[in-house]
Amino acid sequence: MTPSIIPPDWTLRPASDDDVEQMAALIAIAFADVARQFGLDRENCPSHPAFITAETIRHRRERGGRFIMAVSPEKTLGCIGVRPPKDATCLLEKLAVDPAWRHRGLGRALVAEAMTLARAAGARHVRLGIIDGHHALQSWYQALGFSVTGTARFDSLPFRVLYMQQEIASPYSASP
Repeated sequence: MTPSIIPPDWTLRPASDDDVEQMAALIAIAFADVARQFGLDRENCPSHPAFITAETIRHRRERGGRFIMAVSPEKTLGCIGVRPPKDATCLLEKLAVDPAWRHRGLGRALVAEAMTLARAAGARHVRLGIIDGHHALQSWYQALGFSVTGTARFDSLPFRVLYMQQEIASPYSASP
């Protein structure tokens, strides 16, 4: 039986250029079940994270995207990307948790750290997109405080994208 908690020696840290290959492998593994669930493959949806390449991550980093990793001394457990703010809104992307370490709080910790990073970058909102119809993931993000803002259809995707957003509280708005 798998333990119900994350390893005691895990930590969150910014990703470096040396982590790109490892992150691409983790993201591809973490999104493989979603690709199967929704019938996605390299032909009908080459841009899906299940088919990500290290080059895609390098490109995101070159354009100012930052990645955070959850790691233990033995392996990478998860990661998340944060695009720089545009119109005071950061985009979260590629939240990935190793399937063997899901449902233990890593995803929640990665999102919380990404929100902190977005706030530090001056964002007032954080936005993300998921497959419309991925109800379990939608519910999970709603439990974290995200609200549905709409959907969009793109010719390059075989599904609608469901957009969700959360306002970032100013660090100065909390009462003492």
